[in-house]
Amino acid sequence: MKGPLVSVVLPTRNRPGRLPAALSSVLRQTHENLEVLVIDDASSMPADQVVDEIGRGDPRVQVIRLEGPVGASAARNAAFKRATGDFVAFIDDDDLWKPHKLDRQLRFFADNPRTGIVTADFEIMNERRAELLIYRGPANFRQHHLRWFNLPGSFVCGIARREAVEGELWLDESFQSAEDWDMWVRCARHTSIGVVKEVLGRQTLHADGQLTDPSTRLQGLKAFEERHAGTLPRECVAFLRAHQQMEMGTGIHKRMNVLQSLATRSPRASALLLIEQSARQIGKVRRDPGLVDRILVRAIGSD
Repeated sequence: MKGPLVSVVLPTRNRPGRLPAALSSVLRQTHENLEVLVIDDASSMPADQVVDEIGRGDPRVQVIRLEGPVGASAARNAAFKRATGDFVAFIDDDDLWKPHKLDRQLRFFADNPRTGIVTADFEIMNERRAELLIYRGPANFRQHHLRWFNLPGSFVCGIARREAVEGELWLDESFQSAEDWDMWVRCARHTSIGVVKEVLGRQTLHADGQLTDPSTRLQGLKAFEERHAGTLPRECVAFLRAHQQMEMGTGIHKRMNVLQSLATRSPRASALLLIEQSARQIGKVRRDPGLVDRILVRAIGSD
């Protein structure tokens, strides 16, 4: 096996029907120098039974079974503590990688030695609607764009060069959501971010408890503000608080909160919120979920 060692972090809990496909997509990578850390968050059916069937004794795979359920963030942290690779890549037990995913991203790292984080475009399979969409994000974005919203998005295509992110590969287990955004913001303070403009993974939306409910999203946004508000421009804080207001209420009350949230004390925040909401609706019509992020990055500019 050639090339740098990549530690793959794969948390799982009670998804024996989905884990095999995720793990298989990792083991089929054209880049073979891997350390696959499957963190079993106290599944009812131990994950090592599934791993044995798929891995067939592959020495690159390690199963770490936790004694009690701790949640996805703590499970990933358990993997970070054991990771020894030069790079750390992320995949959930309901995600998939294209076979050349790691090769493409490692080539980007080699061509851009100052880059410490790389992401990519990915598919979104919505099983409830039997719909496959492509998330095509911005071709370039910088650390200051991350202050506004979570650009790396899904863990499915995130990979980090460990030495470049200065020990920030950990998730705050007190966050109910947005913990990945918090981690990316901290990591990006130490390095630059690259994007491979190619579809390299698949995220699946399904009914297995994956989606974050509004109250959890609200708590995550509040936790993010509490941690980062002191380093954010006032217009960023206004933008973030408007999104908190959008998560309040249900039905007509929620729609009213969304409309009311567009009026903030910051003209720039209000303008960006209007652009965001318009782009989101256009993106739905065009079946282009990445449109809103591409437009926002251009609207925010060089800051």
